[in-house]
Amino acid sequence: FEDYFTPLEVMSDDGVNKLTGYYEPEISVRSRPTKTHSKPIPKRPDDLIEVRLKQFDPDLADKTVWGKVEGGQLNLYPAREDIRTQTSDALAYADPADVFFLQIQGSGRLRFPDGRIIRAGFDAHNHRPFGSLANHLIRTGEIKRSEASMQGIRAWMDRVGPVRAEAAMNVNPRFVFFRERIVEDVNEGPVGSAGIPLTAMGSVAVDLSHHAHGTPFFLETSLPDANSSWRGKEQGVLLISQDTGGAIQGVKRGDVFFGSGDDAGKRAGRMNYEGRFIVLLPQELSKSLAS
Repeated sequence: FEDYFTPLEVMSDDGVNKLTGYYEPEISVRSRPTKTHSKPIPKRPDDLIEVRLKQFDPDLADKTVWGKVEGGQLNLYPAREDIRTQTSDALAYADPADVFFLQIQGSGRLRFPDGRIIRAGFDAHNHRPFGSLANHLIRTGEIKRSEASMQGIRAWMDRVGPVRAEAAMNVNPRFVFFRERIVEDVNEGPVGSAGIPLTAMGSVAVDLSHHAHGTPFFLETSLPDANSSWRGKEQGVLLISQDTGGAIQGVKRGDVFFGSGDDAGKRAGRMNYEGRFIVLLPQELSKSLAS
């Protein structure tokens, strides 16, 4: 890195400076709906059309839109509260909260009662804007800001019951669809938007309108401890941009991939800090920018 890259600090005046965390959950599923596993994990329906804009305009090479053809026009697909998944379009069935958080994470491992594991990989979304359930619950006084982790939100859902929880989930109109991927190596992470498997504490999701795939970042931030105190420690970490997400918007906005399983989820759910963003650019590129 010292021989081939130049460190440049990312500066911004848009007020955005935020690092969160995400992970690959492993959830209990069933092949058929049950009382506890009642929500389908949705496969992409046939009427959801994907348009890659590169073929229409090379300046939009990184842009993809999804919609529904109606009357000869491509229109927005329905929002979360209006989507009904058919039995034939379900990968499996799980607890409703598990499905909701699976859609936020973008991928996950599905464990069946016989021990079989498959991966639900991101396939598409309804192109609706991402709405933060945590911000909604804080704003309406349902939870305190200190309770706005994934664990705190799940505890709130358990307290209020399925009807109120479902209504709250609909505050986020974005709805993600999945496809089955075979888990060939249990130590390998899910495939990010760059098309390669993610590495725990080595991959970061960024806003691709500001940063390219494969960009190295040195981030100085607080990271949740792996012990029970969960107190953040200021440290630096080298990450590569290998993914993106609907909530990741801004030049100083990142989502750190913590890995797979419950322990990774506990850390990722508590990751919410500001950071110092240092991008490592190839020396020839940094020279051309300076000139």
